[in-house]
Amino acid sequence: MTNTLDAELAAIRKEAREKAEKARARAAAEQAKVDAEVLRLLREEQPDGYANLARRARRALADKAEARRRARAESKARREAEKQQTTTSGQWPASAGHPEERSDG
Repeated sequence: MTNTLDAELAAIRKEAREKAEKARARAAAEQAKVDAEVLRLLREEQPDGYANLARRARRALADKAEARRRARAESKARREAEKQQTTTSGQWPASAGHPEERSDG
């Protein structure tokens, strides 16, 4: 009895999850259509405003990409420096301190 009830509940939950996913997908598709129409109207009715916003968006995206690139490069350089410090000196990185010499616990 319990197994049957558990199976029925699992099926109901699965169906509800699938319905919710379909509803979210429909809402996202509708929003994409609205966004496309807004862009079309903005381009037609406010071409200067559209050009200004497009320029700002490109700049913001380029800034974000540059920040990600810089962060990755800094992280890689930091990892390489720590790796080189431990492999060439055969010692722990100075910032970490040797585990037997630390007094932090």
